[in-house]
Amino acid sequence: MVAALQAHGIKVGDPVEAGEWHAQGEGTYAVLPLEGGDLALSTLGRFGAQHVWGGAGSHSAATIDRIRVALAAMGWPWLDDEVMSVTVPGLNVYYFGAWESLTVGELLFYCQD
Repeated sequence: MVAALQAHGIKVGDPVEAGEWHAQGEGTYAVLPLEGGDLALSTLGRFGAQHVWGGAGSHSAATIDRIRVALAAMGWPWLDDEVMSVTVPGLNVYYFGAWESLTVGELLFYCQD
C-alpha cells in the first residue's frame, strides 16, 4: 500500500496500529500518516478512509482522488462520509460503555481501550 500511494505522488509515513496510535487499547484498523491528513486502513477487510481521530488535517479533493486511485489499484475501495455514516441496525457492539448499533465507519475503524 505504501508503494502504491508513493507511486501516486503521496508522501507516506510508517503504518501505526490503532491502539498504538491512540496510546491505549486495540482497534480494527491501522493509520498511515500522509501529507495533509491521515489514512485509515481497516484490518477487517480491504477498506480505506480518511482517519478522523486526532489526525493532522484533512485531505484536499485532489489528494483524495489520488488516494482513491492508489487504493483501487490495490483492490481497496475508498469509503466516503456517506457510506461511513450508515448505521447498521441490530448489530450492537460494546462502544464506550454502551451496547448500541454503530455506523459502518465505527465498525470498520473501531478502537477501544
